[in-house]
Amino acid sequence: MRHDGVTIGWLVLRPLKQPEGRRDKAFLASQVRNMALLASALLLLAMALAWFFARHLLAPLRTVEQAARQLSDGKYGVQLDTCRQDELGDLVHHVNRLSLALQAHETARQRWMADISHELRTPLAIVRGELEGMRDGVRMADAAGLQSLHDEVMRLDHLVGDLHQWSLADQGSLSYRPQPLDLAELVADACARFASTAREAGLQVESDLSPAPVNADPDRLRQLADNLLGNSLHYSDRGGRVQVSVFNEHGEALLRVDDTPPGVPEQDLQRLFEPLYRGELSRNRAHGGSGLGLALAQRIALAHGGHLSASLSPLGGLRLELRLPRRVS
Repeated sequence: MRHDGVTIGWLVLRPLKQPEGRRDKAFLASQVRNMALLASALLLLAMALAWFFARHLLAPLRTVEQAARQLSDGKYGVQLDTCRQDELGDLVHHVNRLSLALQAHETARQRWMADISHELRTPLAIVRGELEGMRDGVRMADAAGLQSLHDEVMRLDHLVGDLHQWSLADQGSLSYRPQPLDLAELVADACARFASTAREAGLQVESDLSPAPVNADPDRLRQLADNLLGNSLHYSDRGGRVQVSVFNEHGEALLRVDDTPPGVPEQDLQRLFEPLYRGELSRNRAHGGSGLGLALAQRIALAHGGHLSASLSPLGGLRLELRLPRRVS
């Protein structure tokens, strides 16, 4: 070692001397053995702790795996208990929500299939009875009998048409050819088409239509307007009225349809646009219907950049409101 150019000392590394005495060798062997035992004990302890914590961490994952298998087997409604507040707890909560959603969808599907089967069976039974009566000579093949057959066939055609249209919309296969048009004129035509239906149902249709230019597919928008107006006429009690309005608001074209009772419970309003959904009250079940009309109308509205909503009407029934982007000249 040097300081200011002057050697002040030396550092020498001498090789470690191997133990030569019996006592030294015994001591070294004892230390090596103790270190090996200590290392083995620490390794076993680490393995035990790792197994314990792995089992603790994997237990909820195994529970989630079992729940996922039950869901894949069609056993919906599975609910898992957890008090965890970490990512695994979030996973369990998501699985629980998924399970409830699948159960609700399956219940709606089964109920809808039962309703559709009933709706198809009823007109088929009437047509069969009418035809068998004419064949056996019990009923004359007169104008009234033929009209009854025609009505039931049209009812079947409406149900099958709804199913076909919804399948196309669900697959994204509905074609749209937008063009400039006036929403008020299109709605006026719809009101004219439903005039005889309203008279037969004992309903009064009131309209207040202001010009509302939009870019839309005329066939799809006509289908949407028919669904909204037909829904109100179909479900309103005899002697009631339907108000149809078209106006502009905040850069949007609005179509609003209000009807008189019966209404829809407020908690069911948003579910009206769910496919396969049919409410439990007389407004829906007593009048039949496929449960697809409003869901299909919502799809058409969204495809045009608009939105369809439902709320309680001041008339005591249902308010359906369509909002579309207004065409700028």
